[in-house]
Amino acid sequence: MINIEAQEISFSFDHPDAVLRPLLTILQQASGEPGARAAGEKLLLSSRQVLIIDAHKERGHYLVMLLEAAGYRSLAVMTALEAFTLFLRGAFVPLAIVLGQEDPAHRLFLQRLLQQVGQKYTRDVPLIRLRSQPPRTIPPTTSPLTPPSPRSEPLPTIPQTPPPPSLPLGKAPSSSPPAPVPRPPVSRAPARIRLTPQTPLPLPAPEVTSPLRPQESAVKKERAPTPKVEKKSLEGHEMGRYRVISLIGEGTFGATYRAYDRLREQDIALKAISTNSVPYLMMEEAMEEVSLFQQEKDLIGSLEHPHIIPVLHYGRSYVSGSPFIYKTMRFCTEGSLGDWLRTHGGQRAFSLQEVAHIILQVGETLQFLHDHNITYQNFKLSNLLISAPAEDLDRLDLLLTDFAIPQDGSFFPASVEAFEYLAPERWHGEASPASDQYGLAVLAYKLLTGRPPFQGTTEQIMRRLHTQMQPQPPGAFNPSLPGVIDNVLLRALAKKPEDRFASISLFIRPFQFYRP
Repeated sequence: MINIEAQEISFSFDHPDAVLRPLLTILQQASGEPGARAAGEKLLLSSRQVLIIDAHKERGHYLVMLLEAAGYRSLAVMTALEAFTLFLRGAFVPLAIVLGQEDPAHRLFLQRLLQQVGQKYTRDVPLIRLRSQPPRTIPPTTSPLTPPSPRSEPLPTIPQTPPPPSLPLGKAPSSSPPAPVPRPPVSRAPARIRLTPQTPLPLPAPEVTSPLRPQESAVKKERAPTPKVEKKSLEGHEMGRYRVISLIGEGTFGATYRAYDRLREQDIALKAISTNSVPYLMMEEAMEEVSLFQQEKDLIGSLEHPHIIPVLHYGRSYVSGSPFIYKTMRFCTEGSLGDWLRTHGGQRAFSLQEVAHIILQVGETLQFLHDHNITYQNFKLSNLLISAPAEDLDRLDLLLTDFAIPQDGSFFPASVEAFEYLAPERWHGEASPASDQYGLAVLAYKLLTGRPPFQGTTEQIMRRLHTQMQPQPPGAFNPSLPGVIDNVLLRALAKKPEDRFASISLFIRPFQFYRP
């Protein structure tokens, strides 16, 4: 006869990140208890593997991403039967089991799983049940995508449970220095439920509609479906004065190559896009007399700035019967900031002094663009190129490339990497200098904490998170950060553009105090 002690924590679809703190508390308690003597028990405590059983597939994958960012290996399955089968095959050693929505027909397999884990590793693993909270109901008079944000309300802390429908989710701008955002409160001990083989396993309430799921909504401009076209490599081809040498990187609609320019007698970067695969909103422009890359050259051609990569040349070509438009740029041998981070430790938290160097550098460049009535709108690590080799983050010189064309807000990137940086208004077909401020704040958040404010695997999930969910203060993931940085980043990540700083210069000003 087994005696199971289940611990219960809340999961809110309005604030999905809030589940992480109490979950980590239980996991740390499970792995940190002294007195492990048996070899099996030592193996269990060192595994750092979390098993998630949840018929709500999307939530299960979301929990996997949260836990992996916190350093735990996770496995999500939909039923206890599937989990029990994998355990018998030796696929995992669970430090803990998280139970979401479960099929009542599989209760027995969960009990057998817990029993066999305990017998094999001489230790009972924690069973953590998710108590789902329904999403907040938005009043009919309010847009379903943009919660009300009265300017009279202060910047809120991130609650552990969703606020009442009448409470605003936004915060107010202030002309005076913002007050530090208080740290989220430490979670109380989770509720405990006693289970025995004769006691039916408690199950979550019936599934509710998740705000993490796609929802139809009215937007300023509708984007047409992206045509699917077979990609053709240009490696080894001759394109007039250019000899294409090797592939540097590949995106959704095109690819960038290292090429040799016979006229300049030097290596250059050549970006080519098949005109058959350009999204409809770009396609309309690209197929006219003025191509996409010609518009970019016209946009920034008159600008001279040490952190902006100009377009050297542009044109059209045909390779194997397929039409291409292309542009050439300076070739950066060190690659992008994304390449540098993968080489120097991957996703980890950097010091405020190191990050200040990057944010001030990119921020001053963005302010220069805004002063010339140009917005960047195309944040992602692969678009921040490195001009010279450096071993330390605070010694990097970054270059901005691939500007948004057109500039009217209809430009929309099509990669999950870029979705991390998209301000709420960008999902509605709008763009402004405040949108660049939001993207820069995401970059700062990511470098300071080792993770972006929102994480998701699809466009629909990321749209919902950016437009409706409040981010956790970065200090929740990096306690060494001063409270003023929490306040500054959360203000720059406000849902409404008017609630952010009036300019990039004002946003980056606090970082000047931490300049290396």
